[in-house]
Amino acid sequence: MASEPSQVHIDIVLAPDGIIRRVRADGHAGKAAAGNNLLCAAITVLLRSLFESWSRYPGVTLDGAAARPGQLAFRLEAFDPALTATLRGGSDILLVGLAGLQREYPDGLVVEIE
Repeated sequence: MASEPSQVHIDIVLAPDGIIRRVRADGHAGKAAAGNNLLCAAITVLLRSLFESWSRYPGVTLDGAAARPGQLAFRLEAFDPALTATLRGGSDILLVGLAGLQREYPDGLVVEIE
């Protein structure tokens, strides 16, 4: 996955049950210095909130890393089926949030959903 120098590129794998299975984000949007960009901050809050909220549920197994600034990836490896509705809700919130950011910053964010 390659991103333009002033774009954030997010790849999402969404399963048929509506639950996100994998997220990979790379890049920095705009010319603002790191730590001063509203789009990057919003993306980071959405992605980290999903990861951190899911990680609190017993029966959920996640694997994730932030290898460097501007890069974040995680994968949902396993979950208790009783959490399906909860995980679908979290997935919906992330997808709606990212869609809103794409409307506000169409040149700064690319989201691809598989």
